[in-house]
Amino acid sequence: MNTTHDKLAAGGAAARLTQQKREEEALANHRDRLVWLKGERPLWSCGTPVDSYTRRVLLLQSECAIATSSPTPSTKARTEALKGL
Repeated sequence: MNTTHDKLAAGGAAARLTQQKREEEALANHRDRLVWLKGERPLWSCGTPVDSYTRRVLLLQSECAIATSSPTPSTKARTEALKGL
């Protein structure tokens, strides 16, 4: 029998997994951005070179985001958690 408490608990678990996925995607984006910005001559999608100030600021932001990110469970652990929903 699904009680209101059970439904709320399942909703909370789903929300946590959704947030965890978003954080993992953001971390991957920051890693990709570091690779791009550390390249020899990073360009914006329009072909304009990234100026040195913007490059430094974006590098610092991504490095900080990566350094302060919390470790996340593996895909296997997320899959196991989803089975309980």
